[in-house]
Amino acid sequence: MNNDFESKQEINNIFLLDLGSSLTKIGFSSNIYPSIICDSSYGIPRIHDAGNNLEKTQKIYCEDLNNSTISIKRINLFTYSQPNNLESIFEFVEHLFNKMSLPTKNEGLIIAYSNEWSNFFLYQLQAFLFQRFNFSSILPIKTDFLSLISHKVKTGVVLDIGHSYSRVIQFDKGKPLTTAGFKTNVAGKLIQDYLIKLYNNSHPYLQSPIFEPLISSIIREKCLLTFDIDKLLSDQYLDEIISEEIEISQFKEILMLGIEKYLAPEVLFHPKLANSKNLSVDSLIIQSLKECHLSLRSKVYSNIILAGGGCAFKNFKERLLSIFSKIPMLANSNILIHFDPSLTVWKGMLVAANSNYYGKNAQTQNQFFAKL
Repeated sequence: MNNDFESKQEINNIFLLDLGSSLTKIGFSSNIYPSIICDSSYGIPRIHDAGNNLEKTQKIYCEDLNNSTISIKRINLFTYSQPNNLESIFEFVEHLFNKMSLPTKNEGLIIAYSNEWSNFFLYQLQAFLFQRFNFSSILPIKTDFLSLISHKVKTGVVLDIGHSYSRVIQFDKGKPLTTAGFKTNVAGKLIQDYLIKLYNNSHPYLQSPIFEPLISSIIREKCLLTFDIDKLLSDQYLDEIISEEIEISQFKEILMLGIEKYLAPEVLFHPKLANSKNLSVDSLIIQSLKECHLSLRSKVYSNIILAGGGCAFKNFKERLLSIFSKIPMLANSNILIHFDPSLTVWKGMLVAANSNYYGKNAQTQNQFFAKL
């Protein structure tokens, strides 16, 4: 590894902010885990509730959003990683920092940002954070690069399965080989939509946005991948699947979770199950391999880094290994995955913050505003 990631930096403490399209994480470089993990969304009461003293325009964030006892309308801050409303995002970020210990003298900030963000939005966000919280310095870093350095490698391929899309980007010595990378809409949202579709007949109300937390928790905590989808769908195997009971408290009903817990994540490898014509995640890597320069293939594809909550399903890595074992150029690839791949970007921020990389690349307030 380059010395950038080995030497300690001099900033007293560094705040870390990961504004994902589905989840937001915020915390300190001195902590292994984020202090706050919450939905990248907010809620507005559908009707005025005098007992709760809520106005229709009042925004509800974080744990208050999931614990609310009144009817609310959820509004996502991002659509396919693009910011929907700058003012709402700034209010959301301010709410998060107010829940933390506010920055003091000589404290810096790392912002993990999506390749989809416009330069205008990134600039506006930095200007707001400098002015509102008086950070001594700020360093924006792309999420793909953070995923790469989370494993302390600088050459490899990152497969990031997010909420809106999955993306593959190739790196050689820390530099991306393509700006756009390779994308498919086969990702978390497709899994979510397909699981809801599987219950269309028995529980049609699950399509309502108020059940998003329930659907997300089922996917995150109950779903897993099988090694043989054909065997899974055979009559003999279907009889062996033990269904779990999931309580739907709003309707005092029970949702039976059986084969659905296997079928939902299977769309990552068989998108046709959900009537999607997009590339599967394994095909996305294979397609990117074909378009990589022949002289770089063996080096770049020596490491495949898995990132994002979509990689967290049990047996996901093993499924990829099974598929890639039949492809000579990928058979010996080192597939790298953290215990919780949804924290891959976070771990990359820790590497950057607790090294000389931050001091070498961060901009101070004076440097930032001097460009105006």
